[in-house]
Amino acid sequence: MLWAVVGCSSPFAGAAIFQDEEFLGGESRYAPHAGSATSLGILKALLEKHGLELSEIELFAADVGPGSFTGAKVGVTIAKCLAYALGKKTAGLSAFDLIAPPPNTLPVAIPCRKNKYLLREHRGSPPILVSEDDPRLENAIGYGSIFAHPVYPLPENAGHLFSSLEPIEPELLLPEYVLEPSISEPKRPYPRV
Repeated sequence: MLWAVVGCSSPFAGAAIFQDEEFLGGESRYAPHAGSATSLGILKALLEKHGLELSEIELFAADVGPGSFTGAKVGVTIAKCLAYALGKKTAGLSAFDLIAPPPNTLPVAIPCRKNKYLLREHRGSPPILVSEDDPRLENAIGYGSIFAHPVYPLPENAGHLFSSLEPIEPELLLPEYVLEPSISEPKRPYPRV
């Protein structure tokens, strides 16, 4: 199966193309405020490089997060729109798995709020919210201010996840929001217009 992955849930945005588990090509670039243009540009260049048409992609996968609220939504929207327009299926890939694809079993941490991280201690376990000084982060990989050598969720890491893909209709693909949005109610009600 020829499939593509887009990801924008971290400060890096990118795309990759696979034939089953075989990596055909991909790239990620630092683009904290340009995820959609960057990932789509990379996908277009990959298709041209390999002499492929967009319609030949059989499945569009997205990094569903957790991570950047807007970034995860952008990647999911790209995958959904391309799949819907072409009558194809979609699939979601966890940012945790794109940081540490199988067989990696290390704990994985993703920054989520000031001085806070979402930590997945084991593959398949739900993420937990921890402070940046939590000792469990010492053995983890991931990104954020506490990591001297950050590891980001990159579409290029998706090949090992091929056997776990669960193709779904595009309208069913959603970002993985683990925490409620950190918004506050206005101190004074908005005026009626």
